[in-house]
Amino acid sequence: MICFGYLNRIHGKFATFVHEIGTISGFESDKGFLTNTFDRLHIMFAAIAFLLILSVQSDSGLQQSANANANTRLPENDPEIEGLLLKLVTQPPDFLVPVNGAANGDTTGDKDGKLKVVAGVVPGLVAAMQQYGKPLRIGAAGVRKWKSEEPIRTGDLVHIGSCTKAMTATMIGRLIDRQKLTFETTIREGLPHLADRIHADYHDVTLRQLLTHRGGVPREAAWHNHADRKITVCRELIVIDALNMKPQKQPDNSFEYSNLGYVIAGLMASHVEGESWEELMKREIFDVLGMHSADFGPPGTNGTDEQPWGHLAFAKGAMPDRFDNPPALGPAGTVHLNMSDWFKFAFEHAGCSEKPIVSTETLQQLHAGPSTNEKENPDTSGEYYACGWMVASRPWAKGR
Repeated sequence: MICFGYLNRIHGKFATFVHEIGTISGFESDKGFLTNTFDRLHIMFAAIAFLLILSVQSDSGLQQSANANANTRLPENDPEIEGLLLKLVTQPPDFLVPVNGAANGDTTGDKDGKLKVVAGVVPGLVAAMQQYGKPLRIGAAGVRKWKSEEPIRTGDLVHIGSCTKAMTATMIGRLIDRQKLTFETTIREGLPHLADRIHADYHDVTLRQLLTHRGGVPREAAWHNHADRKITVCRELIVIDALNMKPQKQPDNSFEYSNLGYVIAGLMASHVEGESWEELMKREIFDVLGMHSADFGPPGTNGTDEQPWGHLAFAKGAMPDRFDNPPALGPAGTVHLNMSDWFKFAFEHAGCSEKPIVSTETLQQLHAGPSTNEKENPDTSGEYYACGWMVASRPWAKGR
């Protein structure tokens, strides 16, 4: 699964959020999302083709919320946003995407082994925007599944993939506010019962390093192993298997993306609270923010078009597919929800909430990156990964 998202805070007063059948988020200038030129949107939608690799099936056995919004009045489809999205669905920008194989043996591509995205390869889009003090606007265009006639709707459930990481970090932030953990809590302190079963070089890796991908932890693990065990035990055994040898890369300030790091962070929260990551997410994020559509795994029922499908992108179209990250990877990427609920979470991080769920200090720490002093963050590009967010300056958005 590949997802892309970033948050831009403009004086804490304005945010625009975009979500594909997958995940893409962008935050625009005070002139608004709809008044930007089509060329400007190339920046915001540069990840559309990648997002078609969205996963949509889980073998977790968890209760799904496919019909969570069935009895809820759907937001009206904003005609201006719908019109913009329709243009992007039917006339997408000319992006190039990495080859992931090709349907029916079609490997048409350029000399670099990349495939061009063709018109219509994006089955559907749903987007939302809100200015401070004004109603939320949501638009949708396209279909839930490639070559389906079932339209995508404003209240549909979408899998947000790795944007789950920002929610995991925020849940941990709430525990930090209650002094259950700190950003400097180490793996040895947070998971003392596992310390003797993992290599000593991992003992002093901190929660901050895990949440900012600087813990020297492997990117992936054997996620399908121990699936017969209860979910928290399953994750612990996977971590033991992955960390029982000397790390190839020592923990420091160098960036190394790691889904495993977020699973370890989730386990630290589970240990201190005595609940699974799923239970903590429901209690600390979904219930607190009233995100009633949020749940885990793929949205919808297999074999139906009642919710958006995931897709693989190829040279001449998109292949619908229903697969998901394994349940063990949960803290790194298994949440689904609708746009209205996704926006509730986004507004917390845009600083627009009237009743914030984390303290101002913790929110700053979640956006701070590997160092609490922004000038010490090592990325020379001016961009860095904070706790579930990419932090970057965007001149066209007039903010960071």
